[in-house]
Amino acid sequence: MGLRVKSFVFFLCMASSTAYAFIYEISVLRRWNGQLGAYQYFVGLSDFHDRSNPINKVQLKDFSEILDRCGSHSLKVGSEDISSPNNGRNAKCGRFYVRARGGVLSGFGLQCKKRNLDVSNMEYRYCRVAALGPVLNNASNDMSRFPSVKNTRVIAIIREIEEMFREIFLYRDGSLLTEFYNACIERVKRRMYELKLHTHSILMVSDYLDLISTVENRVDVLKKLLTFDSILVDLKLLHDVLNSYNKTSYLAVAGGAHITRVSKLLSKLGWQWVYTTTPTFVKEKNMSKCLGGHIIEGTFCKKPKPIDIRLIGNYL
Repeated sequence: MGLRVKSFVFFLCMASSTAYAFIYEISVLRRWNGQLGAYQYFVGLSDFHDRSNPINKVQLKDFSEILDRCGSHSLKVGSEDISSPNNGRNAKCGRFYVRARGGVLSGFGLQCKKRNLDVSNMEYRYCRVAALGPVLNNASNDMSRFPSVKNTRVIAIIREIEEMFREIFLYRDGSLLTEFYNACIERVKRRMYELKLHTHSILMVSDYLDLISTVENRVDVLKKLLTFDSILVDLKLLHDVLNSYNKTSYLAVAGGAHITRVSKLLSKLGWQWVYTTTPTFVKEKNMSKCLGGHIIEGTFCKKPKPIDIRLIGNYL
């Protein structure tokens, strides 16, 4: 592979290694499964990225104990894990691997597979994270100094999204959901047009960022680029839940926005709410710790507090 390419892999690993995360909210719904003659439970765990909170180590230990007790015949797991391969995909973009470590979600899919649990990874944005992740905490720097940003073309990001379009077009979850899926895809296409992704598809991501953003607004542009198609993760997760007929429990571990939206969709489809927690938020005045938090008036942000995830043991 060569020494130079190896250094790119190491850089991405180091750039992502501080992406610690923890669980801050639980959502539980159920439906009657006539095929099983029992209730089927959806347990959603909302993940929040926080580089400074050490609680993830405690939650990782709790997760390990919970998974050890679960039977592979009764549980299906869905995750949003950028550090694990997706079904049919590798956790990389060209020569660049994304190796996030330290949070609850990092390597979660691989931990499930080691326990012979049925797991699906909803993540597909490997080129996006490889090309944009290193810039998030270095928005004022020269974009070309980051190998993955300088050597990844915009077309690589487009291809990942369009591959998801093709996958979702094959879903057969009923006419109403098919109509909803198509509407969501059209919404993402409009956002791609607004971001001029196809117009600048042959550019390297570093040149694209220099063209569409300034140092002052770069963080906001990056956040938009990282999340504008997040509804596709929701659709993939919803489809996986609805088609896990042979499992009595479905454990979903993903970003809080995904869990909230999928839970609401399941409720509209007839699933009944069983249990939910109410997040507690704290004020963070250190803006360097606000990435992922809701920033208010540019002076502070609100961040959720971690919860005890052992509470989900009653539903798995």
